[in-house]
Amino acid sequence: HDYPGIFCQKESDGYVIEKKEHGPPIGFIPDSVFPEYDFDMSPGDRIFLYTDGLNEAKRSDGERFGINRILKVLNAHREDTDENLIATMRVSAKLFVGSEPQFDDMTMLSFTFNKKME
Repeated sequence: HDYPGIFCQKESDGYVIEKKEHGPPIGFIPDSVFPEYDFDMSPGDRIFLYTDGLNEAKRSDGERFGINRILKVLNAHREDTDENLIATMRVSAKLFVGSEPQFDDMTMLSFTFNKKME
């Protein structure tokens, strides 16, 4: 699916979209090989994952919700709880598309790293 929104308190003024190599969808192709990434997280760092139904949600004029709107919502609400951030994103997308029917799933996951293992 799409690139994650990542918020690192020490390195950033807000969420950014990390564009790294994609692999195939999980569970779609048997014996698939996936690229692996790792990075350190500090307490308060956050990750927002979503399916393409969010950024591809469109209005009746064909305009899509898009990555820039996702980042705008994430950064305007980066102090919210994960649950509230997802709820706000869902409402923002719904207000954007208006009465246009949704053509794809819209799944989101947000989590905040609280502390390092000792």
